[in-house]
Amino acid sequence: MADNIDMTDEAPPPDEVSRSEVSLATDVMLAMVKTTKGLRMYQANNSVLEKFFQDLSEKVSAMLDQYGQYRLDVDRFELKYKGHQVYENSDPKDSIAFRMYSDGIRSVIFKKGLCDWELKEFLDIVNMNSSSSLDDDIVTRFWDVGLPHFAYILEEDYHEIDRQIDEHLPGSSPLANLTSSQLRELATNAVGLADIPDHLITLSEDDAAALKGLVEAEEQFQPLEATARILSAIVSGVAEDELFTKFLNIYLKLAGNLFVSGESRVALKMFAFLQRRGTATEPSETRKQELLLALGRLWSDDVLKGFSSAIDTGSVISPDELKSLSILIGRSTPAALCQLLGQVENMKMRKVLLDTTADFARERPQILLPFLKDSRWFVVRNMVFLLSQIRSTDLLDQVVALITHREIRVRKEVLRYLLSVPDPKAKPYILRFLRDETPSMRIMAVQLMGRARLHIALNPLLDFVASEVFEDMDIAVKKAVYEAIADIGAEKTLPVFKTMLTKKFHFQRARERDAVICAAAALPKIPGDEPLKMLSEALKSKTREHHDVLISAIDRIGKPKPADALAGQEN
Repeated sequence: MADNIDMTDEAPPPDEVSRSEVSLATDVMLAMVKTTKGLRMYQANNSVLEKFFQDLSEKVSAMLDQYGQYRLDVDRFELKYKGHQVYENSDPKDSIAFRMYSDGIRSVIFKKGLCDWELKEFLDIVNMNSSSSLDDDIVTRFWDVGLPHFAYILEEDYHEIDRQIDEHLPGSSPLANLTSSQLRELATNAVGLADIPDHLITLSEDDAAALKGLVEAEEQFQPLEATARILSAIVSGVAEDELFTKFLNIYLKLAGNLFVSGESRVALKMFAFLQRRGTATEPSETRKQELLLALGRLWSDDVLKGFSSAIDTGSVISPDELKSLSILIGRSTPAALCQLLGQVENMKMRKVLLDTTADFARERPQILLPFLKDSRWFVVRNMVFLLSQIRSTDLLDQVVALITHREIRVRKEVLRYLLSVPDPKAKPYILRFLRDETPSMRIMAVQLMGRARLHIALNPLLDFVASEVFEDMDIAVKKAVYEAIADIGAEKTLPVFKTMLTKKFHFQRARERDAVICAAAALPKIPGDEPLKMLSEALKSKTREHHDVLISAIDRIGKPKPADALAGQEN
């Protein structure tokens, strides 16, 4: 059931509460309910929740400044301010009133001087979704926190007041004839609850200052960094080899756990320390070797996953810091860089890792080999991209095996690789893409062949267009193939296109249309006057259905259409 805030004008009690005071008290309650619900819906640092709390804080301050205190009397499902209902919710699972009433609270009082932290503590305690509220009742938590400007009255406090009233009233107790609200009014008037001093300080000023300094020092103390420093000192100074190995393993386990748990800043410092020790002059060669081997053991799958998450946030480590760190990682465990490339999603950070990995792969391309068989397609693509960057053919056979990879983005990267490497042995493999299962892949392959002027591809392309397989291909693929033939063969291919424009296709209008379209697409790529002449003659000889294609090709050459050709259009 929703929380109900009563906005009606009730008859005021005998002490005449002003309408403006009731209105302000109701506004405070509205803001309190909204903020309590916000605590269940949003994270603590959410801007919407912060706005809710700021609004509540301002209204509570206004109430306390004007009226000195804000007292709410608690019934089973409602809260009242000086007899006026300001809150009602009959759902026991969601009612703030029921929550406090069930724990014996009958009144709560907010006093002037209330701080924001006290208000937040109050909301946290009465919040139904608070995890800590499962451990203790509300009264216990109020008592533990100790809010200086907040008080509460329990049911047993009223019983004690009743007892005192009975002792001062003659005859039989009249309390049985009084309503609960009359008893509450009697209690308020009969017994004044004295304010207990907020703090009892018995220390001198010097003692208090010294104690404050100790507290501040303790608050600034970073136990993780202190532990790391202690272990670093032990690893640096221990003389016995057996102890050195034991503490080194402890050091590695702590650093790895910090990466996994998200404490990457401390873990990165620990890693940098081990790297420095492994290259320093003091340790023996045996210990240097042990340190370097330890660095390799650090980067387990879980550690790399934690580290990649830290990298993706962009707040733990900057690109420049990652560059320096990735160089250190590459020196001891270059394979870890390849694994990070498969996990880091931040594009800027991935670029840093790609550049660093390329530097190491240039000297040792074999470090990429295991990842060319990775089940994650984007990891495989990254490895092929790196091989393209360094133009290495050391792993050519393994890359060629990826020409039939199930992921088209991997196949595209393989095609770029085969075109980019200078080794002539790589070029014939490009022709395999002519039979790729995806039309867009075939088009891309022939377009890149044409742009690269790949002369070894000319004869295979001419053989390809004469095959039965080519005849059944999409017109877009056919156009791309003939354009590549024109790019590569130039003037040598003019007879091919002349045949396409002059050949008679008896009762094969679709084949004739495709031949005209492909020739018109390819001829503008060939220099000289002959292409224009061939197109103009075709314009006169071909039927009207082919004229638009031929005129468009003539326009692409950039020369005016011949007058006799234009005249031929009227026939």
